[in-house]
Formats: sequence, C-alpha cells, structure tokens
Amino acid sequence: ELDGKASPWSPVLVFRVDRSSRLFVTPAAPEALAACPSDHPRVLITASTLRGFRERVGGDPEASTIVRQAQRYLGEVLPDESEGRPKKQGKNESQAKKFANWASKRLGTSMGGSTKLLCMAYLVTGDARFGHEAVRRALHVAAWDPNGVSRVNDFSDGACLRAMALAYDSCYDRLDDAQRERLRVGIRARAGRFFSRWRNSLESQVFNAHIWQHILHDFADAAFAVLGDDPVADDWAAYVYEVWLNRVPLLGGADGGWANGNSYFGTNFAALIEI
Repeated sequence: ELDGKASPWSPVLVFRVDRSSRLFVTPAAPEALAACPSDHPRVLITASTLRGFRERVGGDPEASTIVRQAQRYLGEVLPDESEGRPKKQGKNESQAKKFANWASKRLGTSMGGSTKLLCMAYLVTGDARFGHEAVRRALHVAAWDPNGVSRVNDFSDGACLRAMALAYDSCYDRLDDAQRERLRVGIRARAGRFFSRWRNSLESQVFNAHIWQHILHDFADAAFAVLGDDPVADDWAAYVYEVWLNRVPLLGGADGGWANGNSYFGTNFAALIEI
C-alpha cells in the first residue's frame, strides 16, 4: 500500500537465458573429488602451497598472534575424559540435562579449539613442538569413548572430530602408521555416526541450526582429511560436496540476508568460508 491506497502493479519483468549467458555447471562428485590433492596437508592449506605460505606470513601480526596463543598449550596437562561429567546433578531433569551438556561442551571444545590452534601454528612455522602437541591432543581424544560423555553435547562431539581430523591432516608428517590408524578409527566412529544419522535427512529439512553452524563443518574437515586414506571417506566427501552446493546459503538466498539474524550469521561464518 501507498498512503493507505493500493499501489499500482510494477511492469512485467522479463529476462531471457540465451547462449551468451555464463554457464555455471559444477562437476559431478567423483570428478570433483578426483581433483583433490592426494598428499597432506590439504584441509587448512595444501602441501604444494605450504612453503610459499610460510615465507609470505613470516612476521605477519596475525601469524604471530596464532603462534603466541598456541605456545600456552605446549606441555599442558590434558583433561581426563571423566571431566566431561557434571559436578552438579541439578534439582530436576531439566537442570541435570543442562549441567551434563555444559560439562561435555567444556571438555570437547577445549580440546578442539586448542588442537586447531596448534595445527595452525605448526603450519605457519613448521616448528615440531606445535605439531607434537597437536598430535598428543588428538591421540588423547581418539582414546575417549566416542559414545561417552564427549558425545552428550554436539559441539563437544564435533570438536573432538575436528581435533583428530586437523591433527591427522596438518601433522601427517609427524605421525607413524600406528598413530594414523588410531586417528582414523577415532574419526570413523564419530564421522560415520554423523553420516548414518543425517544422510537422507539433512537435505530435506528446512533448517537445523547446529548442523550448519559447525557440525557439517567438522564432518567436512574429517571427510577431506582422510579422503583416499579411508574408503568410507569417498561417500562422506561426496555428501558434503553435493549437499553444500544444493542447500547453501540456506538462510540467505539472493537478497543477502540471514533469516535468524546477523548474530547467528556470525556463528555460521567459519563454515561458510572454510567449506
């Protein structure tokens, strides 16, 4: 309406897609995955660009900040899995569930965040101390029960998966065969559960906040970290590739908005950029 009166209809808008229009045809999943590097690292950066990257960011303020923050985790006493259990039980079922969620989240996200930072510091510097510490943390997580307290909260579960995947890929040259297998087993347990739970479900849902904020991102890191090293990862990576092309940005669209608000857009930002 305009001044309380119905406004006139706009002119009919017409467009034609002809042979001069730009084509945007994505390759089929097998073709896209075949183009992925076969060496490591390849998730946070590719092996072929790593040396040039290190030379380029030497002395860079952001890189220096990453290294400085990562240093505080060197040699730190690692949390026992039991620390993911709540210290308070709550007065009712709702409170008990909240306390369990928070305890689980603290445990997993602390390991996921610190391990990613250490992996980044290792890629920036090549300093073996950072690689060793990232591997130590990832193997520690791999020894946890994937169906235990670290699974209670989905942020924790995803962070545990991320820690193992990024250490496996970023620090591949620091792992022996037995360590690689231990990490693949840990990754398979959590990523395989995600794949079984969400395929033929996620793609048909209008919206699911945490999946798009971080869980699919964690799953993608795992899928591409072990692609070619674990046969099941072919299906994982193809699923990420296809569901991402067809659904993202699911709350933005052509208008550039984000339906549940700008603050929540921020929580999706890392996934949007990195995937």
